[in-house]
Amino acid sequence: EIVEKGSILSAAGDLYMSQPAVSKSLHQLEASFQLPLFDRVGRKLELNENGKLCYQYAKAILEQAQALDDAMEAARTGAKTIRYATPCDVFSRYIMDEFHFTHQDVNVEYMSGRDSIEALRNGGVTVIFTEEPMRGGEIVSSQLFVDQVILRVPLSSGLANKKQLELSDISDVTFDVSEQLGSSRFADILEFFRGQGLELRYRMIPNQTLQRYLIGKSDSFGLTTVLTSSYIDVPGHVSRPLKGGCVEIPYYTNCLKRNRAFLGPLEEWIRQRYKQAFEAVANMA
Repeated sequence: EIVEKGSILSAAGDLYMSQPAVSKSLHQLEASFQLPLFDRVGRKLELNENGKLCYQYAKAILEQAQALDDAMEAARTGAKTIRYATPCDVFSRYIMDEFHFTHQDVNVEYMSGRDSIEALRNGGVTVIFTEEPMRGGEIVSSQLFVDQVILRVPLSSGLANKKQLELSDISDVTFDVSEQLGSSRFADILEFFRGQGLELRYRMIPNQTLQRYLIGKSDSFGLTTVLTSSYIDVPGHVSRPLKGGCVEIPYYTNCLKRNRAFLGPLEEWIRQRYKQAFEAVANMA
């Protein structure tokens, strides 16, 4: 936690411990190795070379311990556990929450900051969702679907009465852009609009704000036209396609070969659920 948060105070909050207790644990660890593990850089703590080595082994040990715990729990109860990670935060967490709601016999856990091949190898995560396939001899990547960036227009807007939008319709619009799209995909979106002769005016929406949209608490944010994936619906808005299309976003699952069959039902469920969502968007438009 100290490594991920960068400070003892932040780590203490996440661990539900007092700051002195976390400091004492760190001092005891450093004393046991007789080596400092962090350098103090301003108000932040940064791993030094000793700390990086320790963190590498400690993380692997914890992930393998989690994998062992999952295996023993499955042997005892028959329950399956899927630990997942992703840099595509909002989309994957939204869809996995829905999967868990409809599959109560499967434990689903989101593992923050573990979207790496090492986490797969160590058993810390079962699957990683990405927009590009991961490379590695024992890693199997499978494309789930290709999503599209969708324009979500407020019902109160005159644009909601149009079945398809021309570039001239949105030349004076300021867009809300969700962080869910990711910085690289947003760069593609900007390039797309520039190629169409339009300089996009926008404001970025934090993921927490987007999550509030999903439970219907959108009115207080004064939303304009929203750029988001077609899977993510926005209450109070309708989908309107842009003439000439827009940016496409592929999504992949990445797992170890030995987990391929285990994840098959999850992948099929996601594909079918996305197909339903995409058809709903098409029908709305």
